[in-house]
Amino acid sequence: MRHYLTIFLVCVLQMALCSCDMDEAEYIVPIDLSTLTFELHSVKMGIYPDESVMTDPNNMFVEDPIFIALGDDPGFRWRSLIYADDNGLEEPQAHILAFYCWATVLVKEKTGEAQFYAATRLKAIYENELVDEATLPTVKQMALNGFYAVLEHFPDSVTYDETGTTAFKLSEWAKHHIEQLGGNPDLF
Repeated sequence: MRHYLTIFLVCVLQMALCSCDMDEAEYIVPIDLSTLTFELHSVKMGIYPDESVMTDPNNMFVEDPIFIALGDDPGFRWRSLIYADDNGLEEPQAHILAFYCWATVLVKEKTGEAQFYAATRLKAIYENELVDEATLPTVKQMALNGFYAVLEHFPDSVTYDETGTTAFKLSEWAKHHIEQLGGNPDLF
């Protein structure tokens, strides 16, 4: 039960690879979530407009075939690979995987939705203490900066419920998370 997210990712990746022209077979190795660690590459990664997450050696999505195969195709909903709520994230380290996925989506799509979800994963990394004690305040500030970026750069962005029909304004949710982290949501 704990590795359903890993199995899901492998299945989606296999489907994407099967639809691509490839000369050689590629083997997909599941990600062992229990071994994932979040090592700070840049204090700006995952915060728009920074793109340093693409040079982070820990970002497993930079060279991932699914992101390469999809390129700039906005019609493919690859954001659904790792959704932002905690459903299916039984292992705390899955927040690290989700962060890298959303931060990579943010670089490729530059949307408020990707920014919001990257920030929620930073917040989860902070709340689950998935970094050493000395780095916790930095990750907390990164989460705050991510939510502030929603307010500054994407104030009208929305996300949708599971039906895809009801929109929710992300600026309101960003303010809520800012307050939870002890920040001032009225800066923007």
